[in-house]
Amino acid sequence: MKVYTVEEVAAILRVDYKTVLRLIQRGLLKVLPGIRHKRVTEHELNRYLDVRSVLSKPVHVAAQAFVTATSKSVTAKSPKGKG
Repeated sequence: MKVYTVEEVAAILRVDYKTVLRLIQRGLLKVLPGIRHKRVTEHELNRYLDVRSVLSKPVHVAAQAFVTATSKSVTAKSPKGKG
C-alpha cells in the first residue's frame, strides 16, 4: 500500500498543500488515523479522484452515472422473487 504526504498529494493534484488540508478538514479526503503527520493512502487518493471526475462532468452525465450505479446496487440487494 502506497502512502502519500500532504505535500505529495498536493503535487499530484497540482494544488497548494493548504488546499489538501482543507479537503481533509472537510472530510472529502481521508487520512490514516493515529499518525502525527497526515498521510493519504493511494486507495483513498484514487477514490477522491474518481468522485471528483464524476462531479466535473456535466450534470446530466453525472446524474445518469449515479442512477445507473444506484439501480445496479438496488437490483443486487433486492430479495429473491422481486425486482
